[in-house]
Amino acid sequence: MATNEPLIFVIATAAQLPQACTCLEVLQEAQATGPSTGFALRIFSKGAEHSDLGMLPVDGLLTGEQRRSSDGTQLLCDALVALIEPQHHWLGVYQGEPEDPTSLRCLDRVALSELSNAI
Repeated sequence: MATNEPLIFVIATAAQLPQACTCLEVLQEAQATGPSTGFALRIFSKGAEHSDLGMLPVDGLLTGEQRRSSDGTQLLCDALVALIEPQHHWLGVYQGEPEDPTSLRCLDRVALSELSNAI
């Protein structure tokens, strides 16, 4: 029988990922030990008056609802990309128990180093 309980994905070290039933607070603590470094990724379109890509704004001071400056430069992506180390991090998948909403059960745990993209 299918359940509508949401899935929770956690990236942390193997030692921090519970293998049995747990609670949200424990998973939040585990996630806090996961990836802790990364970099900002900001992608801008080249505005009409920017002949040199080095002149694009890097301070995020674009205006308007569409994040477009008056000269046509637009912020296309503003993201924080976490540095995930597959040799150290695991992925844990948890789901709520229908009978007890405060309890989460482990569906699977796998080392990221064992995963690969399939075509």
